[in-house]
Amino acid sequence: MAKQKGARPFRSGRTGLRPHLATLQGLKLRFDRPSAKRKLRILHSLRTATLVRARDLNEYHNALLFLSAYPDNRSVLLESERQLRSYRQRVDAYLSKGGAGRALQLLGSGLTGTTVIHPFSLALVQRLMNRHAGRMDIEWTDADDKQLETLGNLLTQIIAWTENDSLDYDDHFDVRDWLSRARGRKRQSDLVTLVRLLEGSGIRPALQRQLFDDLLRSVRIDLDNAPLSRTFHRLPQRPPFYQREPRRVRCQNLREELIKPPTPLRLLPEASGRKYVRAIQEVLTVRNRELFPVTFADPAEVYLNEPGRGVQIVLFGMEPEMRLPFETNWGYMLVRNGVPVGYGVAANWFDRAEIAINVFPAYRAGESAFMFEQLYRLFYHHLGARAFIVRSHQLGIDDEEPLESGAFWFYYKLGFRATNPRVRRRAEAEHARLSAARGRRSSRAMLKSLADTDIFLHVDPGFQGEYQEPSLVQLAYAVTDYFARQGRGDRSAGTRAAVQHVTRALGIDHLKRWRDDEVTALQRLAPLLAGIPDLGRWPASDKRAMARILRAKGGPAERDYVLRCCGHNRFRAALQSLGDRTERGR
Repeated sequence: MAKQKGARPFRSGRTGLRPHLATLQGLKLRFDRPSAKRKLRILHSLRTATLVRARDLNEYHNALLFLSAYPDNRSVLLESERQLRSYRQRVDAYLSKGGAGRALQLLGSGLTGTTVIHPFSLALVQRLMNRHAGRMDIEWTDADDKQLETLGNLLTQIIAWTENDSLDYDDHFDVRDWLSRARGRKRQSDLVTLVRLLEGSGIRPALQRQLFDDLLRSVRIDLDNAPLSRTFHRLPQRPPFYQREPRRVRCQNLREELIKPPTPLRLLPEASGRKYVRAIQEVLTVRNRELFPVTFADPAEVYLNEPGRGVQIVLFGMEPEMRLPFETNWGYMLVRNGVPVGYGVAANWFDRAEIAINVFPAYRAGESAFMFEQLYRLFYHHLGARAFIVRSHQLGIDDEEPLESGAFWFYYKLGFRATNPRVRRRAEAEHARLSAARGRRSSRAMLKSLADTDIFLHVDPGFQGEYQEPSLVQLAYAVTDYFARQGRGDRSAGTRAAVQHVTRALGIDHLKRWRDDEVTALQRLAPLLAGIPDLGRWPASDKRAMARILRAKGGPAERDYVLRCCGHNRFRAALQSLGDRTERGR
């Protein structure tokens, strides 16, 4: 790296570097001309700094990424990106001065030149292999004798019958040696060899996934100078948004924010959708994370919403084969100035939206509240959501981080209230106590007790008193009860009977014109609909609408299913009644 004229080099561990990092940290949320100039001077001073501590290496990396996501001006953006492009040199210099211990300190950091080790699923491995097969392998250091033996047993199920004698009679059989032999002269890793054997085994894909996920403990991905690292991963966005004013803070009234005019939601062409699916899978991979709706995201249903301030919300539908039985599951990615800054999952069920949001730690001090509000606006305007649910685990019932951040009160101030009346009364009393004297804080025990329930916000204050929705648990039991009534527990025969009953009741007589995925959706939902006593007596308009809902569940865009469900009040009432009846029967 070229030395900036007039700049003094620093080493972490000496007195010069830490004050510079601390000053940069203190300036990150100040957006004015003097602060921008100071940021740029510090960046220039640190161009040639030697970072000999893992803490400093990570901290400065996060500071540069924050400046790329929240740049004051073009000069700050270009300098932060320039230093990130050469960050591999800093990582290599750090690793070269120590042994394996230094590599372990950066394991899973997502920095360029480091390594990720995680028990990724077969489904995600297969998708990552399309671009990164040369960087991926089995992490054998995590494999004990028992696992090696189990992997050997797996091989007996996926290799040719005539190869088995080598496994049965070779007293010195070694799984790694065998995989090396099996790939012949092909330059591929043990992981790729094993995956290809599974794919060619004739075993059903679902069972392949289960075998792989149960038996393989860890997958290693070497980031090197890979574009999937946190250091380099960017998404297209032009022009950049420069932060020349104070950051947006949380709104005072979420309901008023939601009903503001919508910003467009655009369905992307499948080729573009494929790029964004690949991006979110890589973004989570380097952070040792995997989410079901992201792993099985459908490139044909990817939406882009750009609410302003350099923010993009990318919404991912799911492959038809993997869609949830009743709800609609979504993954999403939050992007600012092309930098991935967060992610989450959401689930629609009639007019209810359950949303879980996670902004990556490096960016939480930015405009997280603005992104939160725009995500909720998206679901209100474009997915028919009127009631928003936050589950107890997001409030801290099983997680320390939401307790430490006071997540319950964040949502409470926005208008969310507990679904449990007892907890709601407790929250009202605690809020009155805190309001009586400034500076008071809830104890950890109190926050834990307040997190012992789901909370919700209805856009119409008139419906904020009590929340009720069809119980997914009871509806699943209703399906089990239906199959039990059919005798012998034969799901295939029971499904055929349910399809006959439902198609007759709804007047569906043209199944040959339905797509395969639409027929699959009918087969999956028919045992539930067969439990609705008066299905055949519904008005003709409701029957036709129900048939469209069934097709939409397996259609090209599951968003159509969401919106059609929102408009079918008789369907919702029937499921509420069916769920209540099932619960009483238990």
